[in-house]
Amino acid sequence: ELPEPRLILVIDDDQDVARIISYVFESQGHRVITVHNGREAISMARKHRPDMLTLDLNMPDVDGYTVLKDLRADEETRGIPIICISVEADPGLALSQGADYFLEKPLDIDKLREVAGRVLAAV
Repeated sequence: ELPEPRLILVIDDDQDVARIISYVFESQGHRVITVHNGREAISMARKHRPDMLTLDLNMPDVDGYTVLKDLRADEETRGIPIICISVEADPGLALSQGADYFLEKPLDIDKLREVAGRVLAAV
């Protein structure tokens, strides 16, 4: 039985990674919006208020940490669960700035499914 479809915002400047993440969620019946830079990520999060978002921390232009800070500082987006995804193996900074979960790249798809399932069950 598929869970109720949710709206998920996928933020990653690497189009291939974004495509894989989107596919994981779409195959579960969710709706996905994909953006490839931080500035767009912030405006889409405000506009669409997704049920959850995945956030690549290493992006040119506006990086993931800035996105995280902005979303957590804004009342409209403060409550959106955020799964940060990064090649850096240190989750401390992201978690201290408001990330709910942290996954390392290369991305473990099963782990992503498990964490996302837990997040979506709670929202």
